[in-house]
Amino acid sequence: MVLLEPFVSGRHQFNKARLGGLFHFVVQHMNDAAIAMLDVRAKNCEHNEPIQRAEGKLKQARLTKRLGKSYRDAIELLERVGS
Repeated sequence: MVLLEPFVSGRHQFNKARLGGLFHFVVQHMNDAAIAMLDVRAKNCEHNEPIQRAEGKLKQARLTKRLGKSYRDAIELLERVGS
C-alpha cells in the first residue's frame, strides 16, 4: 500500500502489529461515529412519523417510517461488523 509506505519503512518504522492495531482503532471509532449519526437520524424519524400521520401527511409518514427502519437496519449491521 502506497499510503502506508511512510509508516512501514524509513526512520518512522512501525511494526505490522502496531500498524494493524492503529488501523483497528481508527476503524472502530469511525464505526462508532457512524452508528451515533444513524441513531440520531432514526430517532428523528421515529419522532416525526406520528406527527406527520396526525397531520394527515400519510405518504410522508410512510416514507419517514421506512427511512427510520433503514437507519435501524444499518445500525444493526454496523454493530455486527464492529464486534
